[in-house]
Amino acid sequence: MASKSKTEKKDLLDTLGDFTSKENWDNFFTIRPDSFEWYAEWPHLRDPLISLLQTLTPPPASLPVLVPGCGNSRLSEHLYDAGFTSITNIDFSKVVIGDMLRRNIRSRPLMRWRVMDMTAMQFEDEFFGAVVDKGGLDALMEPKLGPTLGNQYLSEVSIFFYLFISMKHRHKHGHWIRHLTCGHM
Repeated sequence: MASKSKTEKKDLLDTLGDFTSKENWDNFFTIRPDSFEWYAEWPHLRDPLISLLQTLTPPPASLPVLVPGCGNSRLSEHLYDAGFTSITNIDFSKVVIGDMLRRNIRSRPLMRWRVMDMTAMQFEDEFFGAVVDKGGLDALMEPKLGPTLGNQYLSEVSIFFYLFISMKHRHKHGHWIRHLTCGHM
């Protein structure tokens, strides 16, 4: 029975070849509700990420931060615990948003969780002071679909500070953090 479960998990990971499928993600988060870090762990991200975010105004406690495609990563939890308490997390998987809300409601009461597609966000322009994207754009850049979904998402991100953590070019750099500061994307 245990080997069947391992096979099912491997099969599910194999089906996530289409990272744009809400159904695939709901299935993944049903089978794997525990935290899953696709990219780097917090100890590798902490110093550069906090250093960049601390250069922004308002101060960390009131800086409105968006984490799109949050999944069940602990990134938002670590940011909250580091003093960035005005965080809104979005994901189109209602399964993961429900799990994350239950996991954080008592210990991180100011953090918000929303079921939302990051290519069609329902926020006012310039609502957030920073976007911390840990792989969201990567997931939208499906080779078969071209840049369409990525372009839709980036058109939604009209903020001053966009921080992008990516695995693209991983063979050269491991993970990398890139930030853009501009008036509008």
